[in-house]
Amino acid sequence: MLIITLIKILIILGLFVLFSIKRLPLFVILFTATILLGIFFLPIKEVLTGFWKGISCEDSLIMMFLIWLIVSFTKLIEEGKGISNASEILRKSVRNPIILFPFFPALIGLFPMPGGALVSAPMLNTMSGNSGLSKETQGVINFWFRHIWEPIWPLYPGIIFTLQILKISFGQLFLHLFFITIFAFLGAFLFIILPNKKKITTENQTVLKKFSPLKFLYQLWPVFILIVTIPIIPRGVLSLSILVISLSIIYTIERRLSFGTIFKSIKIGFSLKLLLLIPVIFIFKYYIEKAEIINFIIQFSNTAGLPIELIIFIVSFILGLLFGITIGFISVALPLFLPFILTSTGVNFYPFVYLFVGGYIGVFFSPMHLCLVLTKEYFNASLFKMYKKMILPGLFLVIFSLIFNYVLNK
Repeated sequence: MLIITLIKILIILGLFVLFSIKRLPLFVILFTATILLGIFFLPIKEVLTGFWKGISCEDSLIMMFLIWLIVSFTKLIEEGKGISNASEILRKSVRNPIILFPFFPALIGLFPMPGGALVSAPMLNTMSGNSGLSKETQGVINFWFRHIWEPIWPLYPGIIFTLQILKISFGQLFLHLFFITIFAFLGAFLFIILPNKKKITTENQTVLKKFSPLKFLYQLWPVFILIVTIPIIPRGVLSLSILVISLSIIYTIERRLSFGTIFKSIKIGFSLKLLLLIPVIFIFKYYIEKAEIINFIIQFSNTAGLPIELIIFIVSFILGLLFGITIGFISVALPLFLPFILTSTGVNFYPFVYLFVGGYIGVFFSPMHLCLVLTKEYFNASLFKMYKKMILPGLFLVIFSLIFNYVLNK
């Protein structure tokens, strides 16, 4: 019985890998895997029931609405020139470029736009001028620091999905995951920025303008209000929706954005490739629960003598490599390992951190990661050499995050 189950799982994984290599859309990959999962392990009645519940359940519809709203909000800020203006203020007012090199990608990382690495890449390229930094070093700086916020920033679809599934507040998630972002930053700063400190120069070594905090805040005021407000507003879709819609309306009026710009932002937010993932995720969750795949994982873990935390880490890491996007590994791994995370006494964050760190580092090293590919192409860098520079920051991130997880969440 175990052999047959293993063969079925390997078939699903095989197609998963094949479709990922062929760079098929994430929706197609996950939908195919989900349907095969249902056909292999469930009677046709349950397959149809799960399909209907996935496309009609309240949680699925709520998540689709929230993601559409937040992606539209992000695009609106971009169209209002807030990001580019704030970046220019900093570039012309900071004397020490070592501060700016990680800051620009991190700033753009607050806006989870597809391929957003191309927004910060020209900024780094302009600043670097005739510096001694290699193309690969510039590429890693641009790519790595852009993604340090993914464990804790509530505009990312993966975090929205996590909050909805685990039924927890953003504050709870932040308190148990904040150290992942800290170690992601420190790893790259210690092993990428500091060793290249003498090479980091800009075209202009003099301060062109005095830095004005008020002007900087003005350019990104909706983001800063969001940062301050989200932890304190009541948990729930209504509160978050009202906050985002209100900020969008005020920003639109303040920036005098045209109806065409507003419509463009709303249209981009209504991305079927992203939104259609949500019902598929809930169908997958239903099939996983009914098929009792988790029992197979427990049996395999016991047979192999491996701790379940290691199994969770490895599976999430592989999913991160395959998807190259956080919502990808979260949408599969979280439903799969939910029985170990969501217990009768509440959320057990200890195994969840293994899940997140495993998938997160997998996404960093995934050749399917759009930002990695775009950064590599922009700087005309060697992907292999970029990977070599990312090994030490990656090891630092994993080791210290898991140590801190043991101290904080065990």
